Amino acid sequence: MAHINHLFLRGAVWTWRRRIPPLSTRIEHMQLSLRTKSFPIARILANRLNFESDRMIHAMQTGGLTANEGRIYLASVIREERARIESLRIITHADPTTGDDESDQRHDWATAVAWKTLSTRGLDARLT
Repeated sequence: MAHINHLFLRGAVWTWRRRIPPLSTRIEHMQLSLRTKSFPIARILANRLNFESDRMIHAMQTGGLTANEGRIYLASVIREERARIESLRIITHADPTTGDDESDQRHDWATAVAWKTLSTRGLDARLT
């Protein structure tokens, strides 16, 4: 398993924890639960948080952001990224990519016919 910075397994749930550079004399850590038990999803979330936290720390050092505002921002990043991952998961289940090119073409043709039928006959169309 590859090492991802700031990603830790706590019990069965992955968390992201990062030391915030001291803006005063005390050292702070920011820890957020990724709310997943899946390592691939946790890896995606942690990589995104690593990128966004660098931007957040820069904003904190220039005085434009407090630690609490940064925590709220990173929590929203987690929510948005999880929603994006879930929508991609739904799309990939709706459009299977397994099989050869012929089966993919048959699936695409069947999907096109179904959408055309729905557009011309409506949702209550009777199929023969």
